[in-house]
Amino acid sequence: MRSMLRVYADFNDRDVDGAVTILVCGDRDVGELIGSGQLNAEDRVILYQDEDDFEVEALLEHRFVTYLGQWRWVALPDWTTLVRES
Repeated sequence: MRSMLRVYADFNDRDVDGAVTILVCGDRDVGELIGSGQLNAEDRVILYQDEDDFEVEALLEHRFVTYLGQWRWVALPDWTTLVRES
């Protein structure tokens, strides 16, 4: 079992189901990592917004985001895994 990647997420940018739509790992968009085989649909990742705020596990999914009018990789947070950092 490989360890989960930490992915930056803008929790202010979510769809109606609460899926986070802006996801960056290092300096790359999550979609690039999926395209290169480093991540796959249904993989679990750890989302964070600010280094000293909180982390939460999430499931990656490819879906049509209505308010953006396009297909995007999103992450569905599992709020039962929330860990506060400070």
